[in-house]
Amino acid sequence: MKKSRSDIVVIGGGVIGLACAWRLAQGGAQVQLFERNTIGREASHAAAGMLAAQCEAAVHPPSHEETLPTRSAFFELCLQSRSLYPAFAGELLESSGIDIELSMQGAPTSDWRQPGILYISNLRDEDTLRHFAAQRQQGLRVEDTEFAGRRALLLPDEGQVDNRKLVAALRLACERAGVLLHENAPISVDEAKHHGHKVLLCGGAWSALLAPDDARGIRPIAGEVLSARPDEKVDRVLYSRDVYLVPRRDGRVLIGATMVERGYDKTTSTQAREFLLEAASSLVPAARDWNIEEHWTGLRPASVDGLPMLGKTALQDVLVATGHFRNGILLTPITAQLIADAILNDGEIPPDFSASRQTTGVLTPCA
Repeated sequence: MKKSRSDIVVIGGGVIGLACAWRLAQGGAQVQLFERNTIGREASHAAAGMLAAQCEAAVHPPSHEETLPTRSAFFELCLQSRSLYPAFAGELLESSGIDIELSMQGAPTSDWRQPGILYISNLRDEDTLRHFAAQRQQGLRVEDTEFAGRRALLLPDEGQVDNRKLVAALRLACERAGVLLHENAPISVDEAKHHGHKVLLCGGAWSALLAPDDARGIRPIAGEVLSARPDEKVDRVLYSRDVYLVPRRDGRVLIGATMVERGYDKTTSTQAREFLLEAASSLVPAARDWNIEEHWTGLRPASVDGLPMLGKTALQDVLVATGHFRNGILLTPITAQLIADAILNDGEIPPDFSASRQTTGVLTPCA
């Protein structure tokens, strides 16, 4: 029997690994993907699925960008990836038959929810509002409005996607494109090099354990999220400095998320639940009494400077795509595009995100 061989081995079966594998297979590569547990059950499963390029840039900028109300390379990357989502969702629908329930302007399908994100201001928002004002000056849409008597800003071009449906769609698209998927199959970079010509490490928060020298500084940042079933509908994503409420098509609302550095501990806490419910009730008073159906913790992969690490490493034929921190779902389309181009066409990764860059920033400490 002829031994199976692939041109590329992908390590990690989250949305980043799946999307990269799909694009590589579409480009003619033979691809195998190895996932140590169940495909898509880590950060990709735990996320809320917001496509919040503008909100994240204003509220949670990488630490070295906090005083720069300009369009940084990272902000541009997020905006570019956000703009890819309508076509990306349409292509996935055609390839897999699964609607990823994208809610944003230009989405291939629609429902009762309003696209966009409503940012609700509070008394601690001076810096955030300065960032939003700069975005408006740069030509991005930021519209003044109010919510329950409070100042609010509508970001009409932001959105959300059902991240768990995104995983399902990417998995099926990979299978139909000929990607060989291996679940419950832990593998190291050294082992993977024996399976294929190139190795792509997409291990998320576990990347540094799989290739310590080539995923420098990647560490897990825990985030707890609640899923509630309210009596009344929340028809648009609500976002503040302390909490976000993300309505799903089936009427559930996700409430998130905490941000705590505690290693690989994925336990949930009563303290986090109470904090999230209190913060949610400051936006929607009835949230305090919502029925909580699910409570989980995900581990975000954070780099030293808070930026993704993409492309070639010091090891020959080993590339990485990790360190997406709070923006893994948002950056999925552009990451897959850049990585596929780098591997198949020797394309260049923007230097700000190159895995070989010197990381001089320091990630803002978490509680």
